[in-house]
Amino acid sequence: MKHTIETITAFQLLKFLSSVNRLNMLRLLLDDERTVNEMMVFLNLGKKSVNLDINRLKRARMVNVKRRGQVNFYSLNPDFKYIEFIKCLIDYLPCKEIKLKI
Repeated sequence: MKHTIETITAFQLLKFLSSVNRLNMLRLLLDDERTVNEMMVFLNLGKKSVNLDINRLKRARMVNVKRRGQVNFYSLNPDFKYIEFIKCLIDYLPCKEIKLKI
């Protein structure tokens, strides 16, 4: 079977999205921009785990980061080539309720 660049890219994207934590982070970012601390609280994850996955999302150009003062705010990158696919995937998957602690 001959693999095209698009096939390899699709495989890499799906492999990348196989992380429940990254999918949940992307789900959170669908609604609004978030800080690492907000994601830690909403997803009940440690800082190291959130930082690791958010940096992977950033390197993949799936998320943008804006710095305000000393705080980074993360949001979905609307220019990411496969952003519509990711949105459809997240909408299709069953949602574990993310309890907002306000």
